[in-house]
Amino acid sequence: MYSFHRENDSSLCHRTASACRKSAADLCAQIEDYRGAMQLYDLVANYALKSNLTKYSVKDYWLRSGLCALAMRVCFSSMRFSHMLIIIQDVGKAQRDMESFKSKDITFSSTRECKFLEDICKFVMDGDEQGFTAAAFEYDQVTKLDEWKASILMKIKRTLKDEVDIL
Repeated sequence: MYSFHRENDSSLCHRTASACRKSAADLCAQIEDYRGAMQLYDLVANYALKSNLTKYSVKDYWLRSGLCALAMRVCFSSMRFSHMLIIIQDVGKAQRDMESFKSKDITFSSTRECKFLEDICKFVMDGDEQGFTAAAFEYDQVTKLDEWKASILMKIKRTLKDEVDIL
């Protein structure tokens, strides 16, 4: 009887820790600490992969991590051109992470989340704001975007607009 309670307590502690890490990752992303958010999402996802009960939620954690990678901006500023600022989304990071996710869970490549990430990576890379909006709309039709995802998608889209305005 004691070992049963002890195992359940341990499992509960891990679930609680994962929930806290996921909330912390959400908050990191809201304050634009995307690297911190991605590390926490990956930590939660890796733990979730260990259990058949939590494995289903991994695709959402990876989607969130991928969106964070796309929201990260690498800014270059040149002193020669006094006000020139070039903003580049880290599409390469998002694509590398997707390959890693696919290798950790072979079912990920067939999920809507993976297809959505692949599509928006392509649209961000092409600077296609209309395609990006259409992909987000299509995804939202089947899987409702929560407030967090809608917010980060708007940040990514805003950066797309900024890039087009600069050119």
